[in-house]
Amino acid sequence: MIIILDTGAERDLEKLEASLRRRIIRKLEFYALQDNPARFAERLVKSEFGDYRFRVGDYRVICDIGVD
Repeated sequence: MIIILDTGAERDLEKLEASLRRRIIRKLEFYALQDNPARFAERLVKSEFGDYRFRVGDYRVICDIGVD
């Protein structure tokens, strides 16, 4: 899995304190290394932003998971 952040996500991430930002990035890197990252995600029913969401503490990361 390749992690690509859109401009809005990058801005939102930059607004967080450094320790929280590192925690979210480390968790996304963990998911990216998995054979099936979707098993850690919840499928969204009606979302214009993405098909899945990952939970990282109190935050949710909305994304699409595609096959290379």
